[in-house]
Amino acid sequence: KGFWAKAGAPKHGERKMLRPNFLPIVGSVVLAQAMLKRATGAGPTKGIQGFVIELPTAGGHNAPPRGFRYDAEKKSHSLSLNEKGEPIYGEKDEVDLEKFRDATKGLPFWLAGYYARPEKLQSVLAIGGAGIQVGTSFAFTKESGLLQSAKEEVYEQVQKGDVGIFTDPVASPTGFPFKVVELEGTLSAKDNYDSRPRICNLGYLRTPYKQENGKIGYRCASEPIDDWLKKGGSVEATVGRKCLCNGLMANAGLPQVSPFKREGEEEKYVEERLLTAGDDINQIRKYLREMPDGKLGYTARDVIDYLLGRFKEEYNNELNLYKDAEMAEDESVKKELVDKKEDLKEKIAKVDEQLSSKA
Repeated sequence: KGFWAKAGAPKHGERKMLRPNFLPIVGSVVLAQAMLKRATGAGPTKGIQGFVIELPTAGGHNAPPRGFRYDAEKKSHSLSLNEKGEPIYGEKDEVDLEKFRDATKGLPFWLAGYYARPEKLQSVLAIGGAGIQVGTSFAFTKESGLLQSAKEEVYEQVQKGDVGIFTDPVASPTGFPFKVVELEGTLSAKDNYDSRPRICNLGYLRTPYKQENGKIGYRCASEPIDDWLKKGGSVEATVGRKCLCNGLMANAGLPQVSPFKREGEEEKYVEERLLTAGDDINQIRKYLREMPDGKLGYTARDVIDYLLGRFKEEYNNELNLYKDAEMAEDESVKKELVDKKEDLKEKIAKVDEQLSSKA
C-alpha cells in the first residue's frame, strides 16, 4: 500500500492480489514431491498447477548434477567435470516419468530439453504427460526477438556443420550450469570475454549479503573484481564468471554502452552477444528454407507443422492398419479393432484442430 500511495495511486493498493498460476520447473521426482509438500497454496496440490521437467540438455540455466557443488576455492567440483570441463550427468539425473506421474497427484507435466521431435511428443503423451516445452527451435524463428544477425550466423554455421554447445559450470553468477553457444566473435570465446571491461550496470543476478554495518547489500561475482572483494567476496569466485545480464540483452539487440573502453580502443565498449541454446540447436536444420525475401530462415509455424504434422502422418499410417477393422469375424476382436480405429480418428481430428488454430 505504501508503494502505491507514494506513486500517487493509493486505490491500487486496495486491490486484492490474486495468486498466480504456479508451474515449477524441476529436474527430479524428489524435488517435485518436496514442492508439493512445502507449497503454501490452497487445495490438495497447494496451489501448484503442474510441472515442467527440464532435463540438462535444455538451454539457459540447468540444474546441476546430483551431488555436484561448485567450490570456487577448493575446486573440488573439478572431479565431476568431463574432458571439456562440463558437469557430468549420470543415471541419478534421469527422471523416471512413470514414477513422476504417480508421485505428483495427477498434475499435468511437460518435458523440456531435446524434446522438439514428434516421436518424443508422442512418447510423453503416451505416458500421461500434457506435452512438451520447446525453446531452442522457437528461439531462432523469424518471429523471435533474437537479433537477426545472430540468427543468420547460426543458420550459416548449422549449414556448414554442427554448432557446439558448452555447458559452462562457472559462467553464471547464480552457481547453476549455463549453456553457451560456441560462436566466434561472441563472448563465448575466452580471450574475447577476458578483454571485456568488467561492469555490473544491470544487476539482474545480484545476490544479497550482510554488510559489516548490518545492512543488506548486493553483489555479483561477475562485477568488477575490486568491487566484489570490497563486498567480502573471494577472488577465486570471480574466475570464469560472465556477465549474463549484458550478454543476453545484447542478444535481443539492446546492447549497453559501457562507460569504459576495451584496452587499445578509442570508442566506449559496446556489449557483445552471449548466446544460449539447448543441445539440440542443430535441429533447426529441419526447418531451414528459403524465405520470401530470398534469405534463409524459418517460422514458428514451420516448427508447429513439423511437430504436429508429422504427428498426424504417424497417426494416419497407423490408421491405415485398421482400415478393414469392420470385416473382422470375431465380434470381440472386431470391437477392439474398431475402437482403436475410432480412437485414431479422434486423435487426427484433434491434431487438425490444433494446426488450424495456429494458422
